[in-house]
Amino acid sequence: VVFYVNPDGAPNPQVVEDVGAALTAWSNVAGCSLRLVNGGASSACSTQRTVNAISFNNCDGRFSPSAECSRIIALGGLRWESEVVRQVNGQSYVTAAYGFISFNPYSACSFDNHCDLREVATHELGHALGLGHSQHPDATMYGAAHFDGRCAGITEDDVTGIAFVYPINDLGSRPLAID
Repeated sequence: VVFYVNPDGAPNPQVVEDVGAALTAWSNVAGCSLRLVNGGASSACSTQRTVNAISFNNCDGRFSPSAECSRIIALGGLRWESEVVRQVNGQSYVTAAYGFISFNPYSACSFDNHCDLREVATHELGHALGLGHSQHPDATMYGAAHFDGRCAGITEDDVTGIAFVYPINDLGSRPLAID
């Protein structure tokens, strides 16, 4: 899956590499068939609805100007194709048409260093791949940023989630297991 990065308005010139670190984190999961590719710098925006786009300039109009550093750092998600349903691990999933990440330019103070930007990109990319928030406070997919130096790291909970949705071997219907 190729994601293109629109660096306009980004807090640093290395955002393509920073986003690439997040793509690599989700691509190197044992037991997971998902592989992500950094398509590089582009003028792509999620309003195009034909490409997987990561933007920093509010080209999609998701954010309103803020006098202070906004609390919403970024948004990531998917556009679904409602007609196409696929069974994976005994669960029904609607096929995604494209994914997006939109960084809030009015919250750039929240991702003004490489490590923090990589953490936010990794979290929002999880949403663009179909994951929701985790209940585990240490998970990268938890509902709040950690800014603890994890950068583009993912935890065991994140790995379990992505490998379930994109397995190498679909084990069919399995009973629910809670660890």
